[in-house]
Amino acid sequence: MLNEKKIALMTKMAIYEQKEGRKSLPMSKYYRSDYISLRIINTAIVTTIAFFLIAGLAVLVNVEKLLDELVSMDLMKIGKNILIAYIVVILFQTAMTYIVYSYRFKKYRKGLNEYNGNLKKLYAINKQESKQMNSQGGLEDEQPIEH
Repeated sequence: MLNEKKIALMTKMAIYEQKEGRKSLPMSKYYRSDYISLRIINTAIVTTIAFFLIAGLAVLVNVEKLLDELVSMDLMKIGKNILIAYIVVILFQTAMTYIVYSYRFKKYRKGLNEYNGNLKKLYAINKQESKQMNSQGGLEDEQPIEH
């Protein structure tokens, strides 16, 4: 006998898994702070690599000019400016990452809470069906036949 309530619930859950669940279900493994921290660390690493690649590219583009003025340059001042620029970029990227992923976590958490509620309902339906089946003499947990 088909349980229409169970089928409707499973259909709703399958639709969620196919659409929003692809992004939100992997996130469900993390606490909020862990999820955001992991994203911030990832962003800091990628931003550091990008910053130094862009700085290296700027040096390569202006290599002739830099070599002509190398003796008269204040390398400490240039180093400080690069460090300050790096810190500003990292702080900006970290702040943006925190804001974006906090919003995403909050947004997806609502859907996950509903999904988890549906899982509990489905579990309760299965448990009730199992009790009914056992009370009618059906064997749900069949034991292997020993020879």
